[in-house]
Amino acid sequence: MAGYKIDDRLDEGLVRCGMPVTAFATLAKLNNIEGASAARLFQSFRGEKELPNHTSILLWQLFREIDSLVKTAAPLRLDLSNPELVHQWLTERRNGTLQVTVEHGAETDLETKDQTA
Repeated sequence: MAGYKIDDRLDEGLVRCGMPVTAFATLAKLNNIEGASAARLFQSFRGEKELPNHTSILLWQLFREIDSLVKTAAPLRLDLSNPELVHQWLTERRNGTLQVTVEHGAETDLETKDQTA
C-alpha cells in the first residue's frame, strides 16, 4: 500500500482552508514555485501523476504558511480566493508587518502595521 503523499495532504488542506486549487497554483507562481500549474495540481490530486518531490516540498511549505495564517484569524474565515491578496498577506507576515485586528460590530480585516510610527 502506498504511503500518504504530500499531494494528498495538500489537496485535503486546501479543501479544509477553502482555497481553490486555481488560486493556490497562481500563488505558487507568485512565490516562484515551478511545475505547479492548476492543471498539474489537478492531475496530481486525481492520482494521475505525482508532483516531483522538490515541488511537493515547496508547495507544502507554502501551504503551511497559509494554514498558519488561517489559524491566526480563527474563528474568522479568510477568503483565500484572491491569490494576489493572499501573497500580499504572506509577504507582510514574513516581514512582520501583518496584523490581524477584530473590532466588535465592524468588519474584520487584515491590516499592515505602520512602520513609520
